[in-house]
Amino acid sequence: MKDRPCVYVVHHVDTEGPLYEPIEELYDRIEFTLGIQIKIERTYENLVKLRNGEIEEYKEYENELKKIIDPDLIKFNTSWYEVENTIKKVTDQSFREKFKDSKGGFYKYSWFILDHVGFETNLRHRDMGFGNIFRRYIKILGQENLRKDGIYWHFHPVSFYKEAHISKASQIGSVDLFFQILARRLFEFKWFPRVNRAGFHSVRTISNFLLEMYIPFDASNQAIEEENDKQKDNSFGRFGNWYGAPNDWSIYNPDLYDYRKKGMLKRYCSRVLNIKTRFRNINHTEIMKAFHKAESEGVNVYLGVTDHDFRDISKEVEYFYSMLLDVWYEFKNKVDFKFATSLEAFRNVLWPDGSYKNPDNIIKTNIKFMDKNVLRLKTINGKVFGIPFFAIRTVENNYFVDELDPGYEDQEWFYTFDRLTIPLKNIYQVGIAVNDIYGNQNIHIITFDNALLEKHDSYIYTGEYYV
Repeated sequence: MKDRPCVYVVHHVDTEGPLYEPIEELYDRIEFTLGIQIKIERTYENLVKLRNGEIEEYKEYENELKKIIDPDLIKFNTSWYEVENTIKKVTDQSFREKFKDSKGGFYKYSWFILDHVGFETNLRHRDMGFGNIFRRYIKILGQENLRKDGIYWHFHPVSFYKEAHISKASQIGSVDLFFQILARRLFEFKWFPRVNRAGFHSVRTISNFLLEMYIPFDASNQAIEEENDKQKDNSFGRFGNWYGAPNDWSIYNPDLYDYRKKGMLKRYCSRVLNIKTRFRNINHTEIMKAFHKAESEGVNVYLGVTDHDFRDISKEVEYFYSMLLDVWYEFKNKVDFKFATSLEAFRNVLWPDGSYKNPDNIIKTNIKFMDKNVLRLKTINGKVFGIPFFAIRTVENNYFVDELDPGYEDQEWFYTFDRLTIPLKNIYQVGIAVNDIYGNQNIHIITFDNALLEKHDSYIYTGEYYV
């Protein structure tokens, strides 16, 4: 008997650590968002009046002010103590099991973890440093939750004046940091991304190219039917211009020069809407579209929602789940829904026959040294998505990322260590990570001692990442 079509529900969390916002900065943000000047005393009491439409001068902006100054949106987890309490609450099994899917499965999360690096001004008290948030979450989640959830990639480009409270959509100027974070995570955590969620919901041409080299899945599409032009900071495509991208919950391959168009690139892009923010929110209508697509086309569907770890995730889970159930009751005799990690959902929507698990498809690579100082990487099973990621950690603890030289055979690469690159005597570790189109992964870490003898560790991930 053929399985019924299923809507795979994915809760993406932009995982950024604590966030603090002083009252002055909140008023500045309101002014910038709406393109107005607020000429009243900057107090919390006046915020309430603005939200309630009690100040005549700003009454025309009442609807937008209600969104921006929503009590749940301006209340942040300002310390790691508060973040940890929130995460432990929503990942506790008793909480997860309050929210069952139609098959009896429990709630899951996909943690898209960020590094705050490259900034010089930190008005919002971000936790700065390579790997700081990743390291914290490995500890907070623990083995049990890591086996239930997924850990993925999130990146914020650095603003021109290196202010951590300023959002920048383009990755030009931040490409080196992009590679530095990847290299350090590879060496410290034996981890490399398989799913991306764009910082500030924004993909641009440069990031489109970068993702296509390494990461097969991209949960960033926020296409909706109509944007709100009253929010001036988001007008004219500033943050996440998804105009023209599929808005029917289809997964698509993007175009080389316009990430919104269907094209010939190999990366798969899914649609993800916000939970209770000021724009592009999930609602009954959007959930209905996902279930209707599954029913009418007889296909599995990726339904994505997203929020942040510096807010009360539990309230947002409850809010979203209530809508989800309301819609599902109309389809419960025809369509299932299942909570999934992002990787699980991509796989089950794209390859419902389970071909991603076929041993013949799973990537496996081999490394050996030739002529003592020439590294050879060769695929011996499956096929690399994009190109291999290649990183070097020197004895001085500097990190470099470089490209391998294409070999003589298909799926073969070389790298020569000498004075034109880096001599082997100056290298502590070499790291290589490759993904395949299905999200299977092979990681190699080679460590050298003073005698230039190598210790080679290889890691193959076919499911989620475990420590």
